[in-house]
Amino acid sequence: MKTFLGLLLWLSLNAQSNIANTASGCALQFDGIAYVEVPNSPSLNTAYNGLTIEAWVKPQLNSSAQHQSIAVKWAWDRFTDHYGLWISSNNKVLIAVADGITPEPGLTGNTVLQAGKWYHIAGTWDATTREYRIYINGILDAVGLQTGNGMNASSPVTLKMGRQIVGVDRPFVGEIDEIRIWNRVLSQNEIRKNMCRRLTGNEPGLIGYWRFDECAGNFAYDSTPNSNHGTLY
Repeated sequence: MKTFLGLLLWLSLNAQSNIANTASGCALQFDGIAYVEVPNSPSLNTAYNGLTIEAWVKPQLNSSAQHQSIAVKWAWDRFTDHYGLWISSNNKVLIAVADGITPEPGLTGNTVLQAGKWYHIAGTWDATTREYRIYINGILDAVGLQTGNGMNASSPVTLKMGRQIVGVDRPFVGEIDEIRIWNRVLSQNEIRKNMCRRLTGNEPGLIGYWRFDECAGNFAYDSTPNSNHGTLY
């Protein structure tokens, strides 16, 4: 079952770490069955010098002992895995980038997310240093190194949001909004500056941007010129 929510509370983090409501929009609600699938395209299916995946999420409690998928090109197969952002089985943010050779566990954050609360989460990966970084509400949460070395140059796995489907299911239960994928590493200042702003879609390095502002229908449109539009199932 697919449901668009009519109101999303955007959260803004000020210098004193206070949360405030700044705007409204639509978010996509996932029930553990629904998901969005985006076909492979050259912009999504290549090796980058860096990567940033970010989203607003409002998760429910995870009692399934499985990761919950936010935006993933992953199949639980080291030869076809590409990259992904999850909420781990212990309710922490997880990012992983695969090199197509080495099994990749990725980096798990330190903060345990609370059910029913909105968070802005972001994961970055630097191809030169192999360094992962995880940010929650613009604050650095964890730093670590990729187990492998580099990014898989080509993966047949399509981008999915809300479920992994291939290999291991890994469904998400809760609400997701404003998924953005960049082919470069965003700095902490860039993440903080833009996490509560609507982007134009033409920002340098932005290769996929799904606002989920359709509020109805069976498609999630990409706001970048790449037209990586998704279908809701």
